[in-house]
Amino acid sequence: MTEENEAGGKSHMPELLERAKGYLDECRTSVFTEAERATLLCAASKLLSLWGVTRSQECQLLGAYIGELDSLRPEMLGPQECTTLAHLVAIHDHLRSIFPPSEEMLAYRWISMPNAAFDGESALEFMCREGPAGVASVRSYLDSFQ
Repeated sequence: MTEENEAGGKSHMPELLERAKGYLDECRTSVFTEAERATLLCAASKLLSLWGVTRSQECQLLGAYIGELDSLRPEMLGPQECTTLAHLVAIHDHLRSIFPPSEEMLAYRWISMPNAAFDGESALEFMCREGPAGVASVRSYLDSFQ
């Protein structure tokens, strides 16, 4: 289910987007407590800072409907927003497990590095372009390494 990309390599994007649909379907039935929402909000805010994500990118990642994390309170987050934040935290956790502690900075830089799996875009560029579905796709991609 891969396509050839411009460089002649295999693109995983169609497969990733298809798998992301399953994650997004899960969010329709997910229930998050206020404590879980507060934890997700705090964790996502910190990791987006570590990744060097700009305000504009933050809005693209989370969807225009959510706005900037700094202005949100846990009770303002619905299931879809919480699921997107949970995917971001899972991406961070996967990267921390893939890269050894001695290469911790690679775990933070990986998100901005070009990647053949995303047709040469970085995971961040891909997620920003695709929004919450892109976030779920990158999580799905990293799940395959576990």
